Amino acid sequence: MRSILEDIITHDRTLQNFEVAHLFEKIGQKTMRITGWKIIEGGDTPRILLSIEDITQQKQFEAERAHLLSQEQIARQEAETANRAKDDFLSNLSHELRNPLTAIIGWAQPIQSHKLDSAQIDRGLEVIYHSAQAQSQLIEDMLDLSRIASGKLHLNLQQLNI
Repeated sequence: MRSILEDIITHDRTLQNFEVAHLFEKIGQKTMRITGWKIIEGGDTPRILLSIEDITQQKQFEAERAHLLSQEQIARQEAETANRAKDDFLSNLSHELRNPLTAIIGWAQPIQSHKLDSAQIDRGLEVIYHSAQAQSQLIEDMLDLSRIASGKLHLNLQQLNI
């Protein structure tokens, strides 16, 4: 600091918004903003006019604001990631639910037309039955996921002698 102040006197420079952090014995850690100019009054010895502003609270506020902004950005990224995962899950789920439904509809229409022989009708009813079971299992699995997420899934724990 001393060399900076000497530079103001010897080279006629100004000091603009120079920030200094210092641990003061009686008041603790402070951050000060210093501005200084060389002044000469009536041919006297050059002097320095200093403006010293305590900006400790402002710096603390800026640091807290930056921290909060960082937390908000992290939370936003996590929410966007969760939203993408939800969209992917729903897309896969709709695809998985559509497959058995397509088989059910695909066989129900020809059966309703009464243009199939009994072997074809039996085959169609078998496909409809298995597709309905598959779709039912998918829905049950989806409900289990919901129960797990909400903490409502109860496990029946038992010891087994392997």
